[in-house]
Formats: sequence, structure tokens, C-alpha cells
Amino acid sequence: MAVVGTVRVPSRSFELGRILEMDPRTRIELEHRVPLGGCPVPYIAVHTAETAAFERRVRCHPAVDRLRPVSSEREMTRYALEWDGSRDVFFDTLFENDAHLLDGVGTPERWEFDLRFPRHGAVREFHDGCTEAEIPLEIDRLATTVEPDQDGRYGLTETQRETLAVAVAEGYYAVPREVSTSKLADRFDISDQAVTERLRRAVSGLAEATLGTDSGESVE
Repeated sequence: MAVVGTVRVPSRSFELGRILEMDPRTRIELEHRVPLGGCPVPYIAVHTAETAAFERRVRCHPAVDRLRPVSSEREMTRYALEWDGSRDVFFDTLFENDAHLLDGVGTPERWEFDLRFPRHGAVREFHDGCTEAEIPLEIDRLATTVEPDQDGRYGLTETQRETLAVAVAEGYYAVPREVSTSKLADRFDISDQAVTERLRRAVSGLAEATLGTDSGESVE
């Protein structure tokens, strides 16, 4: 059983936050499932109209080796960031406790990270390590999750898994919806009601298996 939770930390209290110093109109997102070993955060998506000023600030930081634009659209630019994370106690403490960074969003005032820990004890050790390093943080919304079984079904039957996969691939959950239950029913040669019920059970089972229940444990 893994533990997922949300951590909030002031932007000026850890090295990466200081590197990615922002003006009030800037917001930064870390790519999903960013590894913490080696180069801690290889890709960042920066939402700002002041791209040139942001790049100058980051490249002038002594810990930054390289900031390379990868793609851009409107007022968002994605960068590959190469930097020396050896002085970033926050990320070091995450790595030492086998945490995985699932998501992260930064503003000039603070960063908010979604993290996955292997156990509740790792959350406590991470919190204690940050406290010792005088890094103020908030940890909340802790919940246990179930890891996938060996066949990757998360407890779903093969029929439920196949139906849900096809529904997702063909745009049943898109906005606006791109395929109807009647079209899916034709695909599987079953009734419209049977498809609806199969998807309902699949989504319900997947949610129960992956979201888990609130642990009731807090870190003060």
C-alpha cells in the first residue's frame, strides 16, 4: 500500500524554487512522474508572457548548467532544465525516502507537489528531514493507494478492462463526447444498457483500487 499526499512549500525555501524565481504573472508546472534521481526535474512548463526575462533569471543562477526551450504554444514554453541539485535538501530528502513526484505547480509564493511514498513511515521521515533543514511545509490529503496487480488490471475483469480501454480510446470520456454507448454496444455486440453497466462497474472498481481511503493519519 503506497501513500499519496499533497505538500506545499514556500518558493524561497528550497533550491529549485529559488532557481525558478517568478514574477507575479508566472506559473510553472513540472512534468508528470518526474524522476528524482540524477537531474531532479528535467522538464518544466512555464506560463508567462515574459519569456525572455524568465530565461535570463534562470540562466544567471550558478546552479543552472543549461535551460533549453523544447516547445512553445501561446504563452506557455516547455524547457529542459539541467542543474546541479546537490544543494537542494528538499529534493534530496524526497529521494532518500523513495518518494515519487507525481505533479508540481509553482507560483511566486509557493509550490504545491503531489507525491507518492512507499509507506506512512516514509512520509514521517521526509517531514522530519525537512524540519531539521528548516524547510517549512504543509502535508495534507494523505491517502493509501493499491498498487496494480501483476497483470496490471487493478482488480478489473478482462471484459471490464477491455471495455473501458476501448471507451477511452474512442472518446467516450472526451468533452464533448465522441462516441455513444450505442456505438460501443455495437462494437461488443451487447445492449446499450449492458455497456453502461459494464463501464460503471469498471470505473467504480478502478476508483476503489487506485484512490484507496483516507488514512486518517496527519503530519503535524
